[in-house]
Formats: sequence, structure tokens, C-alpha cells
Amino acid sequence: MLPNAIESMDSLEAYLWFAAGFVTFYVVEQYLSWHHCHRGADCDTPPVGTLVLVADGMHNLIGGLAVGASFLAG
Repeated sequence: MLPNAIESMDSLEAYLWFAAGFVTFYVVEQYLSWHHCHRGADCDTPPVGTLVLVADGMHNLIGGLAVGASFLAG
């Protein structure tokens, strides 16, 4: 996808969008990283399973909507 983006826009702009996306998702991942603790056995960390199920459900919903829209568009 990156080579196609470089062809369609200025290469600097494509790399800036790539870097912005990478940094954004890195910050979100660090913010939602609940499972990591340095305090020992008394860490009260919420389970990550709920986050995974919600994210997977949203991914499936958005993917289904995209497939349905492309099917209706022909």
C-alpha cells in the first residue's frame, strides 16, 4: 500500500501520513496496555479479554459493512 500511496501523492506526504499513523497507534497501544505491571503480585489489572472481544467485534462489523456496501455498489 505504501508504494501505491507514494505514486498517487508526494513521497514526503505519504511518509508523513505513514509516520502519523504509526505514532498514533503506538500511543493508543501504550495507553490501553493494561496487562503490564512492575509492582509485583499485587497488581490489579483488568482482563484484556474484554478489550480483544470488543475490538474484534468492531472489526467484523466494519468489515461486514464494507463488503455489503461494495456488493450493493456493484
